[in-house]
Amino acid sequence: MTVTDLKSRYNQGFTIVELLIVIVVIGILAAVTIVTFNGVVERANNVSRMSEMRQWRQLFLLYKAANGAYPAPSTGYGNYCLGSGFPTQTQVNQVADVNNQVSTNNPNGYCRDLVYNSSRHQASAELNSALGSFGSLPGTENHQKLVAWNLSIGPYYSYQSGGGRTITGIFSGSTCPASTITDYQYSGGVATMCRFDLP
Repeated sequence: MTVTDLKSRYNQGFTIVELLIVIVVIGILAAVTIVTFNGVVERANNVSRMSEMRQWRQLFLLYKAANGAYPAPSTGYGNYCLGSGFPTQTQVNQVADVNNQVSTNNPNGYCRDLVYNSSRHQASAELNSALGSFGSLPGTENHQKLVAWNLSIGPYYSYQSGGGRTITGIFSGSTCPASTITDYQYSGGVATMCRFDLP
């Protein structure tokens, strides 16, 4: 083989088959990277949600230590979003069908399953104020990060007539973090409701 033969071979460039192989390899690497990144983001969001739930639990325990009982919102028994910065009436109505629209606006927003009236909860400024006197309220960075199923978001406080008091968060995936109790697993294991029972 002469120098001229080598030059003419290198001037031809890549063949179609070689280009296709390179494209396929790049596609496979990109797919693996995206799947890995999504898993890391999901785990990081769950760690952040768990940290927020622990902070809320601490505020409730401090409130009870000072007052002898957990806070009781004046609106009565029910479920209340903890914190603020949740999706607003406008945001909820963009995703809920016509039969599940929010008719009156709560400026603190809504949580749990945003697409259903029956399982959508409101934030309580009164509850936030009562707990805020015992420390800084946890941040709101998780309150717009929806978990896939039913556009769910948390955390929320359950205040029931039988005396039960719980803090519930909604986590991506099919398992709850250690030290929480599985409350409900959404279809297909895409999300799980996990709770702390307050003593």
